[in-house]
Amino acid sequence: MRIKIILCALMLCGSVHLLAQNDKIKFQSSVAAGLLIGEGDPAFQIQAINGIRFRTWSAGIGAGINHYHTRTVPLFADVCKALSKGPKPAFIYASGGYNFPWLREADKTGFGNNDTKGGLYFDGGVGFLLPVLKTQQLFFSAGWSMKKFTKVINTMPFLSIWPPPENAWRDYDYTVTNVSLKAGLRF
Repeated sequence: MRIKIILCALMLCGSVHLLAQNDKIKFQSSVAAGLLIGEGDPAFQIQAINGIRFRTWSAGIGAGINHYHTRTVPLFADVCKALSKGPKPAFIYASGGYNFPWLREADKTGFGNNDTKGGLYFDGGVGFLLPVLKTQQLFFSAGWSMKKFTKVINTMPFLSIWPPPENAWRDYDYTVTNVSLKAGLRF
């Protein structure tokens, strides 16, 4: 039994060694800027993603700034799949994580506004790559983006009693969706 286990382990190591000789895992970074377009005014976004690339797949961890509706800082995991191995491949991508509110002072001190909590973040879509230099690529993408957050509002700010009544605080849950257009550099 031990010999079979040792032989299986050796064959597994040999196949992993052969795979490692043909394809290498490479470090990859990308930075992007773009527009978020929805029911409200168009807004600006920026993102940076660092991770690895293996064959036609890439995965990484990213962060950005999303100005749509309420300014937030999304922290997310990103997965991307190139649809071909040509010099100008199309790709699909999906990002998911959590967005943290980054409020301006005017947002914090508005009438009755006391707290904003972050929530789920998602971005997914399609795009294509254009080679710029030997190891760098320019990319363009279009997709759908969604973020959730909660605002806790004091509906009776004129009352100065402690503890406040149960109905003095209300949670308003927001789900904001929009079209995401990005351009960036992958290196």
